[in-house]
Amino acid sequence: MKESDSLVIHLKIIEQLEPLRLRIPREKEEVYRKATDSINTAIKEYRKKFPVTPSGVILSMVAINFAVSSLQASTNKDIDPLLVGLQKLNAELQTYLNEEISK
Repeated sequence: MKESDSLVIHLKIIEQLEPLRLRIPREKEEVYRKATDSINTAIKEYRKKFPVTPSGVILSMVAINFAVSSLQASTNKDIDPLLVGLQKLNAELQTYLNEEISK
């Protein structure tokens, strides 16, 4: 990645003392900032539910939550082309059966 195509940003995760300094592709800045907002929101929610839980445990719960969501989304993407194919096949079968019944 060329330096002109990248950008250095600082992202603050609630539980960290210092912001993360990352070099990212310019076109992905918004995604990184939204991801940081999502993480911070999740941390706040877990902190409300488990107020005396250590920060490391809270961060681990957030990480597991996001990993599960990511894996589920990945699995759904793998199935989508199959579902489209099955829907087309179903439509063709319906058409064929309707024609056979009409004879």
